[in-house]
Amino acid sequence: MQHQWECRNLKPFYEEKRSFRGVAHEEKESLMETPKRNHDAAAGGQKEEESEGPERKRRKEEGPPSPTKETVSALFHGVVLCAKRNRKKRFFLASKKNDFGGFPVEAVMIDTGCNSILLPLQKDELPALAKAFPFDSFFWDVGNSRGVASRSLTLKIAPSVPGNRIPIRLCYDLLRPEKPCEVDFLRFHLCSEDAVVLRDDPAFFDNLLENGKLAITKFLDDPPSHDGSRRTHALLGQAILQDLVCIQHGSISIAVDSSRFDLSWKVMRDIERFVLGASAETLPLPDHFDDLEDDDHDGDDEDFSLGDDDFSD
Repeated sequence: MQHQWECRNLKPFYEEKRSFRGVAHEEKESLMETPKRNHDAAAGGQKEEESEGPERKRRKEEGPPSPTKETVSALFHGVVLCAKRNRKKRFFLASKKNDFGGFPVEAVMIDTGCNSILLPLQKDELPALAKAFPFDSFFWDVGNSRGVASRSLTLKIAPSVPGNRIPIRLCYDLLRPEKPCEVDFLRFHLCSEDAVVLRDDPAFFDNLLENGKLAITKFLDDPPSHDGSRRTHALLGQAILQDLVCIQHGSISIAVDSSRFDLSWKVMRDIERFVLGASAETLPLPDHFDDLEDDDHDGDDEDFSLGDDDFSD
């Protein structure tokens, strides 16, 4: 189910934006047209603008202060995720505190073209994954993923009990959404090294679904020519975004619960000011944030044995 604001609810936002620009333009013209005034003789004939003290001038130059930490909770009310644009012009979550069913991922890129979620695996991380998603409670399946110019394997993990879902917490050091995100399954990119471990270790291979065993065996018997390297970050796609309203404003992008978020020009400016002005202590970003780039990621044409309705665009 997708949430949408009615046009009548969006109208005040755009009117407020136009009003803000109009006021700024009028003030600029007023300053240009208004003649400079002098104080009376007792003030020594100094001009009024020259009478401003240094503290007042400093505040005027700096503009309104950024929201304090105490106001962050109210400022981000209804916001489910918050991303910041880096130097490569990619939007990554403005936090390294992200949790996918108990599995942490620091760097997460927003990708509206990805129809699910694609998570990275670090070297020798498969045992930790098995601990977070034990075989007696989750199905493990391996499928082919075909992109525009690549072919690779992905591991899909889903609860074995029908109706159970996997909770996701995004930017949880910054955001406190009333309704946490949940998904039906998670997908992990498999590099060549991880694929070999899944095939050769009976503790993993014996617990894969039958179609997954066939897929991984066939893939490794005839590996693709492209580099089967590890991903450096996660892709967050329509599995989460399809139920939210996404808003890009300047250097930030947020996804909100439309029933809880109060959209206004002032709120958007305050959120951007906070994210861009926050210190590393207040808002720790993923390592090498400005150098994070889009990996040669997998596309949307996946083939799994868990069902025909796993993916929807």
